[in-house]
Amino acid sequence: VINLVGRAPDNPEPTAEPGAIEILPSIDIIFIDEAVDFLLVDIETNEPGERASWGITSHHNVPGDRGVIRSDGRYSAPRLIPDPQTVQMWAKSGEAKRPPLTMGG
Repeated sequence: VINLVGRAPDNPEPTAEPGAIEILPSIDIIFIDEAVDFLLVDIETNEPGERASWGITSHHNVPGDRGVIRSDGRYSAPRLIPDPQTVQMWAKSGEAKRPPLTMGG
């Protein structure tokens, strides 16, 4: 399970509440700057999802802005984020709560 949490340089604490979406990567070890295929799964229903979003707070964005990650692997940052260093994403590995769903046949 990969949990994505937004952080701002002026706020060392995570700025997003725990989500209801698990992100299941296609491999066990993810290296820095490596692209990874993944599946978004709703924790409650165990059904695949197309996208997940969460609030991110920094001194650069408008309250209520949300980062969005989609099942095609694209991440959309909130508006008014001037550079990639403003909000960093980190991954935390762990055990899946339910068996991962298989993609395709």
